[in-house]
Amino acid sequence: MTGAANKCALFSAVRGFGLYRSRMPILETFLSVGWKVVIATTGDEYTDTLKSSGCIHEPVPFERGGFSIAKDGQAYLKLRQIFREHEPELVHLFHAKPVILGGIASGSNHDRKLVCTITGLGSTYQHSK
Repeated sequence: MTGAANKCALFSAVRGFGLYRSRMPILETFLSVGWKVVIATTGDEYTDTLKSSGCIHEPVPFERGGFSIAKDGQAYLKLRQIFREHEPELVHLFHAKPVILGGIASGSNHDRKLVCTITGLGSTYQHSK
């Protein structure tokens, strides 16, 4: 990963925990070679740790479970704004909503590398007792 000056990588997940727990080594590697790393996620107790490592946090109002035109529309518009502002060369999206909304918001930039990862079964299969 040489020649990283002015390069930007965007990582998006529903919560900061998902990025902290499973992607921290990747984030640190990008940061260590000079990339700007943007995390697009809802704020949680792990967001401050990600920010203190050098990541730029862009809050996105992802709602877990279900579909809401109003709420998911807000998340989509925020993602579009983030893409325009930071112009990432690499985008890694985690979880169903960031993959769907971020995939659409990323546009048709053929120079941008887009990686999508859906982990687990989602909140659909969680039952309260």
